[in-house]
Amino acid sequence: MIKNLIILAAVLCSLMFFRLIYLGESGIKGLQVLGVMIIVGVIFVQLIYDKTFRIKQSFSWEVALLLVAVLLSMITPYRDYGQSIKTSLIAQRHMYFILFYFMLHAIKPSQMQVQRIFIIIGILYSLFSIMQYLAYPTMIFDVRASLDRGTIRIFLPGNIFAVVTYFLCLHYFFRSYSFKYVIIMGIILSFFVLQGTRQTLASVGFASFLFVLFNRKIKSKLLIMVLVGLSLIPLYFAFESIFSEMLNVTESQSERFEDNVRVRAATFFLTYFKHDIWGYLLGSGMDSQKNVYGLLIESYKENLGFYIEDIGIIGEFVRYGALFVLAQILIIVKVFRSKLPNSLMYIKIYFIVFVMTLFTGAGYFTFSFTAIGLMLYQIDLAKTEKLLSINHE
Repeated sequence: MIKNLIILAAVLCSLMFFRLIYLGESGIKGLQVLGVMIIVGVIFVQLIYDKTFRIKQSFSWEVALLLVAVLLSMITPYRDYGQSIKTSLIAQRHMYFILFYFMLHAIKPSQMQVQRIFIIIGILYSLFSIMQYLAYPTMIFDVRASLDRGTIRIFLPGNIFAVVTYFLCLHYFFRSYSFKYVIIMGIILSFFVLQGTRQTLASVGFASFLFVLFNRKIKSKLLIMVLVGLSLIPLYFAFESIFSEMLNVTESQSERFEDNVRVRAATFFLTYFKHDIWGYLLGSGMDSQKNVYGLLIESYKENLGFYIEDIGIIGEFVRYGALFVLAQILIIVKVFRSKLPNSLMYIKIYFIVFVMTLFTGAGYFTFSFTAIGLMLYQIDLAKTEKLLSINHE
């Protein structure tokens, strides 16, 4: 119970409790600081007092490299814009949740405890997102929201938890055939459609197909695919106007690819925005609105509609440099090379979605590393459990 509460508290702090507007900006910042303090405190206490068996950390070097890259990225804004190291340390406080991976190894939750956390956060994210959709234009959460593609697009932090929860429930459904998992998946899919997120819908759909195709527990694969296809027909007619708008946007952008705002933003930040080889290696660092650098980034958002957060791994490369991206690639490769039990296959399926949205996502290693950390820890735990079972035999 205590482990669950500690993990849940750290995750909710990393998500700033979905930026509930009543918290205020100071409250939101305070949650991030509190979350980092919880993580560091737990690691420190466990290192001193925990003398029990330790789970092997398969991703420790890669995660450490992520943190080193973040710290090195503070050099560029100090050199080019005079942004102090102290200001950068505070501005990038959300990046210290990278340490969450090490906290999980310190308290050693079970696979079931980790999966419950995913489901709790995934359901909360979906319900809060639908609440905000229904309440718009009244804002319940301090997030970006806009009328676009025939719907209301809401950018609540924590999307990754909803996607992972969808695949986790898909796994549980084919294991137990319990209807409650269908309800959870239906809620999550409904919000994805309401969001008009083409990349998410396409990648989740493709990954679901792969899940059914390669899941050893599913025998009648063709029948299942036909039933799933038929079940999506009423979903299409329920949200026909949104699907039509998404199709129109896709056709328009395919005809004028160079006018796509993400393409233009990526080109801008990779060319004009960068200065020299050190900028590419170390990154431009996290901006703060207390400095001219932060005001410059904000002007790009307001005047050009260019958001670093919307160009996926390119945005992370711009901010944190080549070392950060290298660490990501190493982690992704290691995940796909890991031999996992069928119960954890949803992790690989999620990483397929991650790769498919690598250049268009919100930068999950930057803003949702607690979810990444939970999955990496599960892989480590599975490897250790397999090793112990072999030794026991």
